[in-house]
Amino acid sequence: ENVVTPSTVIAELILENPNTAEGQTNEPLVIPLRACVWGTILEINQGLTPKVIMEDPLLDGYLAVILPSGRFPPNEVVSASSPHESGNDSKRHRSDKAE
Repeated sequence: ENVVTPSTVIAELILENPNTAEGQTNEPLVIPLRACVWGTILEINQGLTPKVIMEDPLLDGYLAVILPSGRFPPNEVVSASSPHESGNDSKRHRSDKAE
């Protein structure tokens, strides 16, 4: 099932750490990229590369196509410390009433 919540991690950006002091291990910096919406993933961009992101970020540099299914902005606040979501709470938004 491709259901996502605002806190679902759909990819991770891994950066080399250029600020590592001599003698220390060069641990990469891992940045989780979250869906930020309730919805269903329709497509993952299989052709995404660093070159595409740099040269055409607005057209071909997309990460995924997500069909929204909940309210925007979501009630849920996403923070850097949020755990990876498995989508188990994907039905929570259905109790929200349309305004």
